[in-house]
Amino acid sequence: EKIIQALDSQSLEKIIDKLKDDRDLRNWFRQEIGSSLSQQDLFTLNEIIALQNFSSGGEYSFLKYVYPLVQKMRGKVLDAGCGAGFASLVMSQFLSVHSVDACRARLERAMALSSLMKKGEKEIFPRVIKLIEEELGSIAVQCEFPRAEDLLDGTSREVTFTEGSIDSLPYPDNYFETINCLDVLEHTYSPEMIIKEFARVLKPGGRVFITAPTRYGEVEQRIWENIEGTIFPAMLHMHHFDPESLTQMFAHNGFKEVEVVPFDFMSWDEFLDIAERSPARELADELKMHPFTRVALQLFAVYERL
Repeated sequence: EKIIQALDSQSLEKIIDKLKDDRDLRNWFRQEIGSSLSQQDLFTLNEIIALQNFSSGGEYSFLKYVYPLVQKMRGKVLDAGCGAGFASLVMSQFLSVHSVDACRARLERAMALSSLMKKGEKEIFPRVIKLIEEELGSIAVQCEFPRAEDLLDGTSREVTFTEGSIDSLPYPDNYFETINCLDVLEHTYSPEMIIKEFARVLKPGGRVFITAPTRYGEVEQRIWENIEGTIFPAMLHMHHFDPESLTQMFAHNGFKEVEVVPFDFMSWDEFLDIAERSPARELADELKMHPFTRVALQLFAVYERL
């Protein structure tokens, strides 16, 4: 309705043509819809994005930070916001995995891959890893992806997949030993409510693995959206975090910090270079006033339930 009023046209073809040609209009449109998205709208847009990308973004941080740890673990793990199921399938060789995601398209991919794994048809997995590497681009270079044969050299257990929101989990209290939640909290309306649920379903002494964007990671994404004039918010982020705010939120819900590790660093020159290319000139001007050597775009954190 807003874009119809802005262009004074009811013609869908004319509106689409104008959006294709006018980057400023696309940026305006994205900012307008971004300010009025409900949680259900986020779920719907995630369905659309899932049709374009296999990767959910968390595969790199899973392999770098979580995979070395889960190989030594036993018991039940919740893959909260499992996406297309990459981490779920790898973890199923060591743990009993319960996977939850609100995006039906991603969940169907995860279930299809799991079905192939159960049948012993693992030849598709190298192609999955190749696709993820291509979609992650330069960040994948920072972590050498193991060969599919090495990632899946064990016997996979059954993975239980559930469609739903992780702010209302269908599990009893004290059910899991571990929770894996990578690149998820920033997409949700109420991270605090989710962490409260994690505290309920996690056993005392159980651990949560988290990745989330920092303020600078959020700014970097917004710059690229402005440069490219994307129609929809590419990452659909509702929040960003710093180590203090993330730890405080977990502490408020009965967790203690085990570690918080900044990663995915960008230098000042790299950051300023893309800011200079953005139509939002005031952002580049602001950054010039507060120079830095380098900044972390993301955080990896581990919290233990008291």
